[in-house]
Amino acid sequence: YYDKKENIEKQYIERKSFLNLRLENLRNNKNREIEEYVQNAVAERPDFYAGYGAMIRKDLEQAYAKKEQELEQEIKDNSKYYRLDVRELVSIKEDLRKELISARKEIELQIQEVQLQMDTISLQLTRFEPVYDDNYNMTNWEDRTKLFNENHRLIEVKFNLEKQLEEINKNLSITEITKEEASILMMSLTPWEQEELNRRRAFSVVEEVKVPEIEIQEEVTEPVKDEEKENEIDNKVEEKEE
Repeated sequence: YYDKKENIEKQYIERKSFLNLRLENLRNNKNREIEEYVQNAVAERPDFYAGYGAMIRKDLEQAYAKKEQELEQEIKDNSKYYRLDVRELVSIKEDLRKELISARKEIELQIQEVQLQMDTISLQLTRFEPVYDDNYNMTNWEDRTKLFNENHRLIEVKFNLEKQLEEINKNLSITEITKEEASILMMSLTPWEQEELNRRRAFSVVEEVKVPEIEIQEEVTEPVKDEEKENEIDNKVEEKEE
């Protein structure tokens, strides 16, 4: 979740902010920069032809206009898949929140169980009656000590569970669906967005199929030596001649 969130922030939000700033500076400064350049160019060549300054101005205006279009296109391209990436982030959020909510319910039940045990021990301590011997020494002090120790242990267990619950609630708060994300989910996808979404889904479900290695044991026969073959042939020929 954090990897995807960081990627969106860097790739889209920070990058878009940087490009918008460059475009804004270009638009705000282009007239002044063009004017200064033309004046300096004409001042350096005062005897040049009359339309020299106008020609330079026209070239610069075209160059600035081209740069402005390039930045606008870069901003547009930078946000091309923004809505799809936000959808993926929301999908990660939803899966994460299901796990967090399930964990929260389990921990809340554990806290209730621990609290019941603590209440039981507290009741036992309240009803505890010390037993003394003839010398007025308590003979059942170990029983009370066990109750106190168990109560302290349960207090620590409950404290740790509450810390876990606090962390879960914190993460649930972080992963809440924002208004912008909800708005993007309500928007219809363009054809090229749907095509890219289908491509991502297909890629995510592709699993590498590993073919199990099967050890094939072939029957190995010892090759017959040439001399043995020749003897076998000779014997057969002799049999036929007889």
